[in-house]
Amino acid sequence: MRYREFVLSPYGVIKIKSLGYIEYRPAQAELKQEPGHFEIDTIFGKDQKSFLLTIVDNALKTVIIRKLPNKRAETVVAAFRDIEANTFCKFKTLTADNGPEFALHEQITQITGAQVYFAHPYHSWERGLNEHTNGLIRRFYTKGTDFSQVSHRKIAELEHILNTRGRKSLGYRSPNEVFLTHLQAA
Repeated sequence: MRYREFVLSPYGVIKIKSLGYIEYRPAQAELKQEPGHFEIDTIFGKDQKSFLLTIVDNALKTVIIRKLPNKRAETVVAAFRDIEANTFCKFKTLTADNGPEFALHEQITQITGAQVYFAHPYHSWERGLNEHTNGLIRRFYTKGTDFSQVSHRKIAELEHILNTRGRKSLGYRSPNEVFLTHLQAA
């Protein structure tokens, strides 16, 4: 196992135990045909004091958005507990950037059953779908938005908009339509 250092504050450093970079991810995740392979990230709000956790399925393009009061790793773990308890998502893999908010990835794996993989530092294109999704979210909430002032209902409405709009990559079907097709096939 390799360790990577991340500066949390001017007063200390944590080490994230990493099970592997993105190249160790199963080939199925790269094909983008099988649901359950997700990319995860956070979006900063005004003055980096409010945050959104964004999760998007590579195959279905289904988006999950959660408000975070801070960017601490424990907060992200709590958000995954909520997501696991309140969605129908079956997580197989999660691909994150190298942010310290994902330092407790082993706990996220225990909650979701999905192995967490990391993109290489400064290689945001390795999680291109998530970066694109964050851009779509920014069309609704521009940089400088204070997410603590945005209600959970408004975030849920945005999630609904993104999951019900047609996508070219899905043959102009919505992520919800594709998700229902997979549920019916199962």
